[in-house]
Amino acid sequence: MAPLHDTTPSLPGALFIASVALLLYGIPEKTITKHVDLSTLGNTEDGRPYIYRKPGHQHEYSTYELCKDDGRLEVFKADECGQQLALARFKNAVNSTGWAFLEIETNGEQTPFEQAYAAGYLEGTLTRKLIEHQLHNVLSNFCTGKEEYCEKLREFVKENQAWTQEFLTKTPTEDPYYSAIHRTYYQLQGLIDAYERRRPEVHASFEFHQIVFLNWLGEFYDLEVKFNNTRAGVDIPEKCSALVKLAPDNQDLFFAHVTMFAYNQMLRVIKLYKFGYDQTAYPGHTISFTGYPGVIASQDDFHLTSSKIAVMETTIGVYDQRKMEHTKPVGQFPCWLRSMTASLLADSANGWVEIFMRHHMGTYNNQWMIVDYKLFEPGHPLKENTFWVLETMPGFHVARDKSAELQSTTYHPSYNLPHEKEIVEYSALEKFARAFDKTRYQGIGGDYYRPGKSPRAKIFARDHHKATDFESFTKLLRSINYKNDELSRCNCDPPYSGEAAIAARGDLNDPNGRYEFAAIGHRNHGAIDFKGINYERAKKFSFRAWGAPAWDEENEVPVFEWSDFERRSPIRGPHRGHPDRFDFEHLEVEWEANLA
Repeated sequence: MAPLHDTTPSLPGALFIASVALLLYGIPEKTITKHVDLSTLGNTEDGRPYIYRKPGHQHEYSTYELCKDDGRLEVFKADECGQQLALARFKNAVNSTGWAFLEIETNGEQTPFEQAYAAGYLEGTLTRKLIEHQLHNVLSNFCTGKEEYCEKLREFVKENQAWTQEFLTKTPTEDPYYSAIHRTYYQLQGLIDAYERRRPEVHASFEFHQIVFLNWLGEFYDLEVKFNNTRAGVDIPEKCSALVKLAPDNQDLFFAHVTMFAYNQMLRVIKLYKFGYDQTAYPGHTISFTGYPGVIASQDDFHLTSSKIAVMETTIGVYDQRKMEHTKPVGQFPCWLRSMTASLLADSANGWVEIFMRHHMGTYNNQWMIVDYKLFEPGHPLKENTFWVLETMPGFHVARDKSAELQSTTYHPSYNLPHEKEIVEYSALEKFARAFDKTRYQGIGGDYYRPGKSPRAKIFARDHHKATDFESFTKLLRSINYKNDELSRCNCDPPYSGEAAIAARGDLNDPNGRYEFAAIGHRNHGAIDFKGINYERAKKFSFRAWGAPAWDEENEVPVFEWSDFERRSPIRGPHRGHPDRFDFEHLEVEWEANLA
C-alpha cells in the first residue's frame, strides 16, 4: 500500500492497534502448552529477534509441531509428538539475509480443516514477534486523519466476512473450490488464535481482527477509489516491475518480479506451505512464495506451486470511480483469497485464470502473468498455453494465451500499466494520463502513465536483449542507473528521478528538489526485493531471492540505510524489527521439506 505510507509520519497511540485491538478483541487468553513456552519462540532471551550471521538458511531452523495429546491440541518441539497435525520450521534471518524463512507441512491423515488450522496456528506461534512489528509498521498510522474512510473499510470487510461465513454453510463440502476457500479461513483463524495466545481449537469464526486487515491491504488500493478517500488514480499503485523472458534459442524461460512498496514493508518472510490435501483435487497442494508476517497470501504476488505453475502480478489502477460500483461486499471474494485458491487448485495457466476469476470482487486489480513450466521444453518453440496474461478491472477482465507472442517478441514486461486495449479504455487511463501532459516541457509528463511509453516500458524494450542468462537477467531486474540513463530524465531539478528505473528508489530523489509530479519525487517508496525463477529452478521448487533495495556502487547508487534516509528526509516510516543497513546479497531458496 505504498501511497498510504509515503509521507505520513508515525504517530504513537496507534488508532488501529490500540483502540481497535482493545475495543474489538479484548484481552487474549493464554495458551497452555506442553514443553514449549510460546512467548519465547522466535526471540532471544531479552526479547529481540534471533540474529543469524551465517549466510544461507539450511539447518538453522527451529522446528515445532501441533499435535493431539489426550484429546487436546498442544504445541511440541519436534519429535515429541504422538498424533501430529502439522510441523513448522522457522528461522528469522532478517538481519543477515533480509528474509525470515517459514516451512509448514501438514499431515494428510488429519481432516483438511484440522490441517489448515494447524498450519495457521504454527505460523502465528513462530512468527508472533514479526507480526507485532508488522502491525506497528503498517497499521499504526493507517487511519490517522481518515477515520471515516477506515470505518467504511471495516464495515465492508465485516460484511464480506459475514456473507462468506453464511455462504460457505450452503456450499457442498466435497466441492474443491469452496472447500479451499473455507480451509483458508481456518488457516487464518489459526494464525489469529496463535497470535492472541489462545488455546488451539479447530474452528473458523470469521472474526474481524487487525490481522484480517493486513491480509486485505492490497484490496484497499481500489476501495480507496470506491469510498472516495482520494480522487481515482491519484495515488496510482506503482507496485512492482516484472519480466518474462525467453532465452536465446529457447534454451531457458526466465520469470522474475521486483516488489515496490513503502520501505516500512521490508519485514519479509519466504514461505512454503505443503498441505497434505488430496493431490488430485489440489494439484497445487504445495506453494512457495514471498510474503509478509501475518499474511497468508503473497501480496507481492509471487507464487510457485507443486503443479509447476509460476504466478506473479503488477498492480494496475482504476481511474474511473464509476467502475467501482461493480465491487460489492456480498457475492464476491477478495483478491488475496482467490489467488491462493487458484494456486491450490490449478494445474494449468488457463486453469489458474478461470479459477481466479470466480466471484471476482474487482479489488487489487492487476496484470497477472502465469507460466506453466510443465509445458516448457528447452530448445523447443513455446507450446500453446505455456504463458497466459490476465488483466482485471471491477466487473471486467481480459485474459489471453500469450505464448505465441512471447515466442515472437521473446519478452513480456510488466510495469503497473495495462497492455490490453480494452482494459486501457475501460479504466479511463488515457484521460488520467492527459492531466499530466501540461507538466511535460521535454519531461516525462503523461507518458509516465502510458503503456509502452513509460520509463520502465522503454528501459525493458531497450535492454531485454541483454538478458541472455540468469545472471544478466537478474542484473536487468535490479538495474537503477537513474543518474546516467536518458530514460530516467525528467523536467526536474535535479534532472532525473530514481522512480524512473526498473528497480526504482524514490528515497534517492532530493527532498528539496523540484519534480514534475509527486510520483517521481522524493518518497518512502521503492523496489524492496527480487525474486526469480528459470526452468531448472522451477523443477527443483527453488528460486533466487534478494531481500534489499537495489544498489550500484559503479553508478553511485548507495545501499539503503534507515539512519541515512531519516537523516536526509522529512518522511518518517515505522520500521521495527528491520536492520538499519540493507546490504544483503541474493540467495538461492532451498527447502528442508521433501518436495519429490
